[in-house]
Amino acid sequence: MPNNKCILELLENDHVIGCGDFVSTLEKRMLINNNGSVAPESIKKIQYDLIESGSKVIQTPNKETCLIAREVGYDRDILVAGRISGTQHSSMKTRQMEEVKSDFRKQCEIFKNKVDFMVVDHFENVQECEWAIDVVKEIIDCPVLASLLVSKHGDLKGISCEDCAVRMVQSGADIIGINCNFGPMYNLDILSMMKKGLEEAGVLENVYLSCHLLSHGTIYDVQDFTRQACDMGVRYIGCYGFEPRLVRILHDKLNNGWK
Repeated sequence: MPNNKCILELLENDHVIGCGDFVSTLEKRMLINNNGSVAPESIKKIQYDLIESGSKVIQTPNKETCLIAREVGYDRDILVAGRISGTQHSSMKTRQMEEVKSDFRKQCEIFKNKVDFMVVDHFENVQECEWAIDVVKEIIDCPVLASLLVSKHGDLKGISCEDCAVRMVQSGADIIGINCNFGPMYNLDILSMMKKGLEEAGVLENVYLSCHLLSHGTIYDVQDFTRQACDMGVRYIGCYGFEPRLVRILHDKLNNGWK
């Protein structure tokens, strides 16, 4: 069952690290079997190590990892998030709204009554992200973190970063941000544009900011980006593919200062 604590309460008082995308970590540890399967104990060990290193959230892409995370986080005040991502037809030239929403409903049903909040991320099209937020609110009715994969020029349809941010909030997202496919400094510029849009629309106080990191580059690059993002107002830091030791470094820096 979901935790009594709410992600929004945690963000009100502190920065929160959330970890997901265990595939790359499993690959590094050579724990993926020849048939592509992974032993539950291997997933459990990685989740436990991430929690011990300072992650307050475990993001899960499917029912199996969700249930394991709930077991590992039992009595540890750990939140479990479900995750759905943009479809492979993100340009949506041929797909209609109800067809896309139907896909999202199937994904959401997996997490119903099992998660504390939902992450909808890796969307290249803000309209599709809006549809995902709608479905989460319809099926699960929990807080939503929405994250886009956009450039400085906006989403695939040319909608500006500023307008994308406002539209996600207006659709009901409680936390918004960007994914990690571009370089750190480039992403800081996008975050700044999104924050500006929220300020001009008068809705910045209604939402928390997030950024998602990849374990690329040096730990110093990751630290520098995280520090600047936090200075900008980011409260949720999503770590994808991070080894526990890197999570520990970020956790300690967030709590003890960056010097």
